[in-house]
Amino acid sequence: RVQQALEAGELCLHYQPKLDLVSGALLGAEALLRWRHPQRGLLAPAAFLPTVEHSGMAAQLGHWVLEQALAQSRLWRAEGLDLELSVNISPRHLSAPAFVPRLEALLARHPDVPPQRLVLELLESSALDDAAQARRLLTDCKRLGLRLAMDDFGTGYATLSVLKQLPLDQLKNDRSVVQTMHV
Repeated sequence: RVQQALEAGELCLHYQPKLDLVSGALLGAEALLRWRHPQRGLLAPAAFLPTVEHSGMAAQLGHWVLEQALAQSRLWRAEGLDLELSVNISPRHLSAPAFVPRLEALLARHPDVPPQRLVLELLESSALDDAAQARRLLTDCKRLGLRLAMDDFGTGYATLSVLKQLPLDQLKNDRSVVQTMHV
């Protein structure tokens, strides 16, 4: 059904702004996948992505998301908005055989979007499954000029020694790590 939704234009991206909490300045946005289901209404990813991850569609859907995000970034740039745009990459998408060449082709189709304005966000678990393979893939992504972030840090078992091996630009702590901290 997700394949049909993709073909019927039922999937869309929403953009969550990233703000500087001190100045209030808009720094960027994070692309968030949603499904405008004809019977069930607007569905968050938790309602359908677990099925996608096990269906063999992860790479196809992930590249569709990247394509849409790059197209939106191009439109924003044309309007004078130079925003960093973050896109979540699923573990299956990252480990797809042609991930880096397909990513390179996507970037080539959007030459007016600087690659360093795109941040690929990986789940902690995707980097831990095979740290050596993750390091190779992420190094190839850095070679393309992309920025890299680990999302939901603190939900898995990553150690600082593993993190030091990965070419990350950002570390996004999971809410469970910071919710009890006193400011």
